[in-house]
Amino acid sequence: MAPSRAQKNTKSQTAPVVDDAQADGGGVIDGNGSPAISKAQAVRNALGEGLEDLGDIEGFVKSRHGIDIPRQMISAYKAMEKKRAEKKSDPKRKPRSGEPAAPRKSLRSGEMDVLEVLEAMKPLVEAFGAEKVKRLVDLLG
Repeated sequence: MAPSRAQKNTKSQTAPVVDDAQADGGGVIDGNGSPAISKAQAVRNALGEGLEDLGDIEGFVKSRHGIDIPRQMISAYKAMEKKRAEKKSDPKRKPRSGEPAAPRKSLRSGEMDVLEVLEAMKPLVEAFGAEKVKRLVDLLG
């Protein structure tokens, strides 16, 4: 008699074991007792140690993790990490002045209040002078 489907799937399988000593490589150990680390993580570890040269990174990964990674792949991982780091460090866009721009309020007819228009024009007058702002208004009007 053939074993049931449930009996076939209950074979002894070794699950990955987490070891705190392997935290720098992801912390997972495969069934053979060797550290299971991705190539990308190995390159990140090398970059974390301050290595920048492709040859230095290649030697570090080979000696530390026993993984051979082609230089082209190391370069690609390095570029991805650099891009990811730049994305994280980019500050969010801020208004030019120290204070945020006030929301525009409009009257019921849909036109802006004259006082608000003048407040909006004040920085233009300070930056370009009254005569140039007048010429701009004449040009647009």
